[in-house]
Amino acid sequence: ARNGILADMKRRNILYVHAYCVDNALSKLADPYFVGFCIDAKADAANKVLPKRSPEERVGVMCYKDGHPAVCEYSEISDKHRNMREHDGSLTYGAANICVHFFTFDFLTSFVEQTGGMLPFHVAKKDISTVDDDGKKCKQKGIKLEMFIFDVFAHAVNMKCFMVPRFGEFSPVKNAPGIGKMDAPDIARADVSRYHMHLVERQGLGLLPPPSKTDQVRENQFDPDKTLQEFMRAESKGAPRIVVVTGEETGEPPRSWCSDSVKAMPIIDAELKSRGKSYRKLILPVARQGYKNNPKHIYRTHPMLKIKGVPSLFLFTENGPVPQVTLGDDTCQDPAAVKKFFDFAYALSAPKIEISPMLSYDGENLEKAVAELKKSRDQLPSTLEIK
Repeated sequence: ARNGILADMKRRNILYVHAYCVDNALSKLADPYFVGFCIDAKADAANKVLPKRSPEERVGVMCYKDGHPAVCEYSEISDKHRNMREHDGSLTYGAANICVHFFTFDFLTSFVEQTGGMLPFHVAKKDISTVDDDGKKCKQKGIKLEMFIFDVFAHAVNMKCFMVPRFGEFSPVKNAPGIGKMDAPDIARADVSRYHMHLVERQGLGLLPPPSKTDQVRENQFDPDKTLQEFMRAESKGAPRIVVVTGEETGEPPRSWCSDSVKAMPIIDAELKSRGKSYRKLILPVARQGYKNNPKHIYRTHPMLKIKGVPSLFLFTENGPVPQVTLGDDTCQDPAAVKKFFDFAYALSAPKIEISPMLSYDGENLEKAVAELKKSRDQLPSTLEIK
């Protein structure tokens, strides 16, 4: 109000406000389903929510505070309430806030008139970048006082929630890319591509998943300058590229000399099979002779591998390995670690399908663009841009 925003909105006859979080790559501006629901329900305020992935997910949740609708931040909820479940197993506090809100202009005006626009402070304990006594950069424990727009929900007479699925709605960017963490730009780009692929497939132009492919290159065939580079450049059509260094199998029936490989390979193969999805896998068998007690072995010294033990599991992209998710001889034998590895691998990997924001995802323009493509093909290529 002090900056004249409400006065400007009134001058332009704005009736409704749609607020969204800029770090969500899948935010749908003026989502007609959400906004239409709110208008039809005559809501003063509304929140788009989705099912919380797990009790540990760092998102706020919808709740009631002192009898009024509110959002409880992840840093404020108790362990008891965070883990509380219903009879069907779902989380009691499982409606995750993704910072997509609806307000009427009249409601915002009324809120400002009644409160002066003041919102309560939330205390957030965080590592804050600063400098020490010697002028060197460091991080110190500190307290930040934060205000959140969702605290206006408590003042709404008719407050609504609009539950949506996670797919196509939420892909936050909170971490740096290329470091093996979820909620990062490289994961968000893949999520956008997967959603765009879904939209195009709904118009009848599909992408057949590529068949899974496993190649094996023995040590005497391994070219330090070509083998991995060619694997990286090979067309994957959105399937993850996996490299496994494992103990060579010999004898009849074949069995690896490496006991860790004997334990790990069934875990890796079972996890891949359980996904039911395509992959590209390169197996690099290691012979015992020439590897044991040899610090100069090619797989120990190659800049893209630098293995510490056998087996080792790598995720590759067209730019090379993602070292932060590499599994070594011990973690390759841990089913939970292997599952986490493939969770990330499949989250990161997707065909590159981009739809111009000038096209309506559900409307006539996209339908016409796809119809033109269908004249020349009945399947999507691995990379596609629709303008």
